[in-house]
Amino acid sequence: VQEEFSMILAFARNDTLQAAISLMFP
Repeated sequence: VQEEFSMILAFARNDTLQAAISLMFP
């Protein structure tokens, strides 16, 4: 279960990172 949670967390961080990048570089 912890592995699955880590994957979800990684996906969430990746989404946040991509959102920040797309905001910085429209």
